Parts: sequence; structure tokens; C-alpha cells
Amino acid sequence: MTNVGPQESHGDTPTATYQRTKALNAHYVGFAGREYFPVVGFLIWLGATMEEGKAAAQEAFDKGLKLLLQEPSSWERITDQSCWVRLEAVSAWLHMPGRHPHRQALVPLADEREPDPPGDELAGLMGLTSRVLSAIRKLPFEQRLTMAFSVCGLPDSYAARALGMSEHESAVIREEARTMLKRELSGHRREQVSE
Repeated sequence: MTNVGPQESHGDTPTATYQRTKALNAHYVGFAGREYFPVVGFLIWLGATMEEGKAAAQEAFDKGLKLLLQEPSSWERITDQSCWVRLEAVSAWLHMPGRHPHRQALVPLADEREPDPPGDELAGLMGLTSRVLSAIRKLPFEQRLTMAFSVCGLPDSYAARALGMSEHESAVIREEARTMLKRELSGHRREQVSE
């Protein structure tokens, strides 16, 4: 069996290599602990089911750990590891058997017209969240992807890289998505007022 830990450089002692490996592993465990559920949520925004999101996120984190253990300097050179793992998770999800998000229409999560129970703040928040997610799921895949990166606070260049287009094209798609979401959600608000 081959050693999958960081390779010693000419000046490292076994103790220094062990300490470095230990520090990198601790870093990765903390990183994965903070990022796992946000990455799953990111994939759900894009239209993945909970099971697909978990499987794709796990695949991405496994790939990151393998890179860290086999080529730690390559992992350390990644300037935005949060974005890297999201891109890997999107790729893993898109390559799942039977997954064609570019052509696949997604069903809304819940009936948006269902009224929220009066006085129940949590139910109201859950109803609003469900309406927003349902509206997002109606967007074309490219628009969902740009919005998902935007909600995570990441610049248009990240969505552009995921979509294989220029940053300007990605920004245009994101603005189209925002316009469509505003229209969809304001239409829902008007329906509620007239009922």
C-alpha cells in the first residue's frame, strides 16, 4: 500500500512532516464541518434532491481530502476552497446517472397559494422559504446556478467558471434571474392580497 500522506521535502524531518499532516487534517475537518450543509443547500437551490445533494457534496469533499493527502501544496494553492468544493459538488451532481438539469423542468416544492397559519412566525417563514425555493426552481438551470453563487456571496466569475462563459455573460444571466424572481414573487404577493 502506498503512503497517501504529504511527502517529506528534503529539509523536513519525520516529526515536522507529521505535524504538518496533522495540522492539514485538522484544517480539513474544520472546513468540511463548516461547509458540508451549505454545499448541500447550494445543490438543493440548483434543483438537487436532498439525497442527490448529500451524495454530490460527499463526493466533492472526498475529492478535496484526497487532493489534500496526496498533494497538500495543490490544496493549499486553492485560493477559495469554499468555491472549489461547490464547483466539484455541482460537477458530481451533473454527472449523476439520469441527471439532465439543462433540459429538466423542476416541480415546485409546495403549492405557493397555500396560506400561512396566522400568528405562527415559524410557519410563515417556512411558507416564504418554500415560495422562494419554488420560484427559483422555475428558473432555467443557468439562472439557478448564477443565483446560487450570488446568494453564497460569491462573485460572478465563479458562476462563469462553472458555466464555461465570460463573467459579463454570467452577470447578465444573474440579472435576468433576479428580474424573473421579482416578477414571480410580486405576482404571488398580488394574488394573496386579492384573495
